[in-house]
Amino acid sequence: NHVVIVGWNEFSEDVVTQLVHAGKKVCIVTDNKDHIEFIYDSFSREQVFVIFSDMNCRECLKKANAAEAVSLMPNLGDDTKNLVFVLNAKKYHPHLSFVATIDNSELKETFTSAGVSFTICRNDISSKIVASYIFEPSVALFNEDILSSASENKDYDVQQYYIKEGSKFDGVSYGDIFNDLRESFNVL
Repeated sequence: NHVVIVGWNEFSEDVVTQLVHAGKKVCIVTDNKDHIEFIYDSFSREQVFVIFSDMNCRECLKKANAAEAVSLMPNLGDDTKNLVFVLNAKKYHPHLSFVATIDNSELKETFTSAGVSFTICRNDISSKIVASYIFEPSVALFNEDILSSASENKDYDVQQYYIKEGSKFDGVSYGDIFNDLRESFNVL
């Protein structure tokens, strides 16, 4: 039930920080031995496991126990390398949810066609956020707040809950659940 991140750089460090704050376990695959000590100095071994491997898809994913993972993010520094990695990984691990960041927004459909669940173009997102800070700073600050991960229970602004069979909300309409939570906890 862990997340696999293939490739290490400043961006993947930021992603791992957010995942760890959200209580997720992460396996990082790197082909640079110098990264290993830095990663373990930055994150607890209970939260993060580092694998030194070449980026041969089949071998590094076997070492990362991808068969038991829930999600994979290729972070190989190049859209083409990430796409090839996804295509190969999808053959062996079709159950994984793939998340990819890309530089070329024209490749978004290509990544989606390759089976990537969520493709985010860094430039598109960044430009929207920067523009928002320019003309609607309060909205931008609000978005930043709800997008940041929590490090303590009091930090949670947005939470997702699953209604399990047999729970008090099983079979109850959205409106009734909304009203109950608003009246009981003053939340939306």
